[in-house]
Amino acid sequence: MTQIIDGKTIASKIYKDIVELTAKLKPKPKISLAAIFDSNCAEGKSYVNAISHNAESLGIFLQKFEFTKPEFESALAIIQRLNASKHCNAILLTKPFMDDEKFTMLANSIEPKKDVDCLSAYNLGLFVQGRAKYKPAVVEAVFEVMKEIDFNLQGKDVCIVGSGRVGGLLAQALSQFATLTICNKYTKNLKEKISNADLLISCTGVPGLITGNNIKEGATIIDIGTTLVGGKLFGDVELESVKGKASIVTPVPNGIGPITVACLLRNVVRAYVDEG
Repeated sequence: MTQIIDGKTIASKIYKDIVELTAKLKPKPKISLAAIFDSNCAEGKSYVNAISHNAESLGIFLQKFEFTKPEFESALAIIQRLNASKHCNAILLTKPFMDDEKFTMLANSIEPKKDVDCLSAYNLGLFVQGRAKYKPAVVEAVFEVMKEIDFNLQGKDVCIVGSGRVGGLLAQALSQFATLTICNKYTKNLKEKISNADLLISCTGVPGLITGNNIKEGATIIDIGTTLVGGKLFGDVELESVKGKASIVTPVPNGIGPITVACLLRNVVRAYVDEG
């Protein structure tokens, strides 16, 4: 029988840890996160809304900077103002936001100590060296799942489908433990590579790409891809198709998403504590 991971349950454990940490802080902390996002991106807007709901319950103040038509100079001015503000502990820039070049320039303008999702080149460099204060939230979320199911990476064959930012971050984090295969849109014999994976992680944003026909018997599947179609959220994995063949799978929605939000907010609290 396939175990369907409940991301909300794992997230609730992280929130419990956050509450215990903030309860020890005196005087009562005033923790603040600023989120800059393009309202035309449904996935990014949904992510910020999920952050907003959970931040409020934790007593974290969320400032939203919503762009209906993103402008580089305006966004840069906001980031510079937030960098200098004592009332902002953390800054999040959601992707996509303008083109890749401008996104990178904006990400690199974020003060490293406020860059809680490891967006800047400086913090990415520390992450690659294993010295980052805050790991990217999605990376921490994947490790939270593996901790929950007691998954030992050593000696395992891991296949990451998707070579964008998320795929690259996960490859960096997992390569020291497991034998790694990274697939992209140019990969030949994708089915063969997927079918050999003990752990399959998909982050393409292509709904239904992964089916029961092309996975290994007993594989663990982590679905990170999310796509909004007609107001409904879909993952890369065709869930009903892999049931009975996969041993463990994270669904979409309510899989890796809630855990990622929780990990991001934990990083926000850590940034506040580190700032002293």
